[in-house]
Amino acid sequence: MANAGQPDFRALEPLIQEWSLPTREARLEKRLTTTIEDLKAFYEAMTPHLQGVIAFLDQWPLDEIPEEHRRLADTALMLCEIDNPVNKWRSNVLSDGVDPRRLEVKTNPHASPQLDAAMRR
Repeated sequence: MANAGQPDFRALEPLIQEWSLPTREARLEKRLTTTIEDLKAFYEAMTPHLQGVIAFLDQWPLDEIPEEHRRLADTALMLCEIDNPVNKWRSNVLSDGVDPRRLEVKTNPHASPQLDAAMRR
């Protein structure tokens, strides 16, 4: 139930249940293993609510969103991450692209597994 002054996002609960994934890897896997038709259905169901969700979540810096609203934020993030597949590529994967699960995410732009291994020798 929504608190006074807080928007009521209960109608989004079925979407949140399925699409709220807390990590980049989990969202990527969901995108890659979901049909474009199902991605589009989620996109069309969630998009009308996005402006309200963002307005609500904007009261906190990203890294300070309260835990009780984190799933809502993760669902909105999932929507953003499937925008290109739904609207540009019209496919959950790029047919001529590298499988994105093979890409390594760096937290430090100067990090290099090869260099790190060489320095340990």
